[in-house]
Amino acid sequence: MTKTELYEIFTAKGLDINENVCFNDNTNDNTKDDIFHVKKNYYIWEVFYLERGKENDLKKFNTESDALEYLYDILKKIYKL
Repeated sequence: MTKTELYEIFTAKGLDINENVCFNDNTNDNTKDDIFHVKKNYYIWEVFYLERGKENDLKKFNTESDALEYLYDILKKIYKL
């Protein structure tokens, strides 16, 4: 899965992904609380929920696609997509 595909899925459902996810790629505020973050850390992709400045439920992946698939699975359950 790519970021574009994830955006398209949310847009089709009338949701704004930027309210739920921060992509830490220097285009978004990397310190947003109460939101999921997707971040490349050297050669590893990380997905976590930032709450009160602490990373929670950190998961690491070898590819961006795997990280986004994992995130999509979480968001599907939360938002019943």
